[in-house]
Amino acid sequence: MKYKVRICCSPRCKENLSEDLFREARKLISDNPNIEVEKRGCMALCHIGPNVQVVNLETNESKIFNEVQLGGMGEIVDFCK
Repeated sequence: MKYKVRICCSPRCKENLSEDLFREARKLISDNPNIEVEKRGCMALCHIGPNVQVVNLETNESKIFNEVQLGGMGEIVDFCK
């Protein structure tokens, strides 16, 4: 299956280190051609950010992870397997 991992990089999520999460995710998936990582605008969940959305590109189903901490991207990448 193919997945797209979208990391919110709105100002509020940036304050909560979403840019660092983006870099962490890029490192974790660098050798996995089935997962894409991209920055995304606001998901309107600022009060529980930073937020990461995973979209299954084959089924179009998605799941949002809230309050993702540094080091937490491994769990999200594992979700995509």
